[in-house]
Amino acid sequence: HHWTALGAYYAYASFMEKTGRQPVALESYEQIDIGDFLGSSYKKTLNDSLKKNPDHIIAYKP
Repeated sequence: HHWTALGAYYAYASFMEKTGRQPVALESYEQIDIGDFLGSSYKKTLNDSLKKNPDHIIAYKP
């Protein structure tokens, strides 16, 4: 129910291009691997299947 950092970047890049501006290249950002994330679905259910398949979080730092 949330955007990933990469999804947000794609929306930003599309907006910039549609407004005639050049987006900052994704490659110019430092990529940070935050690691595994279980999130609110696991927190509410404590479901073993969710625990065994965490989301992989990547952040981008200017």
